[in-house]
Amino acid sequence: MLNDSDREFLELVKSQSKAANIPPELDDLPLDVFEYRVLCRIIRWGECSESIQDMAKALQIDQTVIRKALQRLNEQGYVRKLIQDGKPDVYYPNL
Repeated sequence: MLNDSDREFLELVKSQSKAANIPPELDDLPLDVFEYRVLCRIIRWGECSESIQDMAKALQIDQTVIRKALQRLNEQGYVRKLIQDGKPDVYYPNL
């Protein structure tokens, strides 16, 4: 039998997993594996303002590869980039 705390946790997990669903159409986009992983991360976050260094560490991908993937995703229109002075850029999914 679940206690109230367990029920709240399960509801939170269910709500987050719904928000974090990656659309199946992404599989058909002309993306390389790095672009795909970066785009999925941005979609899951909804708004991604983490540093290149943190994203590279989390995805276990070189920072240069992350930068190139973000640049290509922005050029192809899959993400929108908001430049902020003195802060990491913010990326939004644009699907």
